[in-house]
Amino acid sequence: AASSPSAGGGGGGASQTSSPTGSPPALGAALHLGDIAGSLTDEALGGDGFIAVIQPLASRVPYMALPGDRDALEENEGFFAMPSAGPGKPWYAFDIGAARIVMLCTTCLLDRRGDLQLSWLRKELAWSAASPQREARPWLLVAGHRPLYCSMEQPTCGREATKLREVLEPLLLEFGVDLYLSAHVHAYERTYPVFNNTLCPYQHRKLIRIFRRPCAPVHVVGGDAGGPLLRLDEGLPPGSWTALRHAGTGGYGDLTIHNATHLQYQHLDASGVVIDEFWLRQPRASADVGDGQENFLEAVAWLAFASGVAGGSLAFVKWVHADGIHRRDDARRELGTELAVLTGAPTKMFGYASPSEAQGLASSSSRDGLH
Repeated sequence: AASSPSAGGGGGGASQTSSPTGSPPALGAALHLGDIAGSLTDEALGGDGFIAVIQPLASRVPYMALPGDRDALEENEGFFAMPSAGPGKPWYAFDIGAARIVMLCTTCLLDRRGDLQLSWLRKELAWSAASPQREARPWLLVAGHRPLYCSMEQPTCGREATKLREVLEPLLLEFGVDLYLSAHVHAYERTYPVFNNTLCPYQHRKLIRIFRRPCAPVHVVGGDAGGPLLRLDEGLPPGSWTALRHAGTGGYGDLTIHNATHLQYQHLDASGVVIDEFWLRQPRASADVGDGQENFLEAVAWLAFASGVAGGSLAFVKWVHADGIHRRDDARRELGTELAVLTGAPTKMFGYASPSEAQGLASSSSRDGLH
C-alpha cells in the first residue's frame, strides 16, 4: 500500500489527494479501470506506446489497474503486476491513506469464476468493514470495469447491469461501501445514493452536491477516457437515480479524501474544466474534536437561522393582526358615524364618536343637503 494520506480516481484518470495538514493536494495513486490500450501486445493498437506514455506517472505513484472486457487477461497480468489473489484471479484490495479500495474483475463475475470472486469479495468486505480496520481506513471503495447503474448504452445499462447488481449490490449495502467506480461506457454518469433502483427515503431528485450520511453507495461511470467517445442518444432517458450524465468529450476523475469524514469527487474534461463535483460526508464515531466542533457550529447556525425565521414570522403575524384590528375599528367607527348622521341617534351607543362629534357631523351634513 502507498503511504499517501489518501487517494482514488476513476475511468482511467488520475486522482489528487490532500494531506490532513492542509498542504496542497498531491497525487497519491492512479486507478485505470480496464480496457487498457486494447491488446497490449498488438503493436497496431499501441500497447507498448501506451506503456511509454504512462511511464512518467506509473514510475512515480501506484498505478493500479484492473482488466476490462477487451483486455486479454494473461497480457494484462504480464504488464501490470497487481497484488491479486493469484494467476487468473485478477481481483485484489489495497490500502492508501484513509481508504480501502477493492478492485474487481467484473468480466469474471459473468463467467465460471464468478462464485470464486464473490466468495473472496464477501470475506474482503467483511474484514474491511470490521473494527479496527474500518476505524483505520474509514472509506471503503469498490471499483470494477462494468457499471452497476447507467442509462446511456444498451445492453450494458440494461440486462448486463441488472445481472451485476443482483450479485454485487447486496454486498455493497451490507458492508457500507461508500462509492462504486466504473468505466466501460465511454461517457460520464453519476447517480444519487441508490440501492435496488431506489433512492434514499430522504433523497429528492435534484442536483445535490453534498450527501450526508447516504443510505447507499454513489455510483460513478467514468469511461470517457476511452474511445471512441459515446454520443448521447436522446432516445435513452436518464434513470430515476441519475444525478448527471455527460457525453461527447474526454475526461477523467479526481478523487480527494480529505479526512475520515469528508470525501470529494470531481470529474474534469480533457482541458481540466470541472464537469461535475460532489462530496460524501460520513460522521464517524472516532472523528476528531474538530469535526465535532464543526457539527456543533453547523447545528448552532441552523438553530439561529430557524429562530430568525420563526421570529420574523411571528412579528409579521402580529403586525398583520394589529393592522387588521386597526382597519376593523376604523371601518366600524366610520359606519357608526354615518348611521348617527342618518338617524340622528347619539353615537355613544356605537362606541366610536361622542355626541358632540355626531351633532357636529349632523349639522354639517344638514347644511350640505344630506337628509
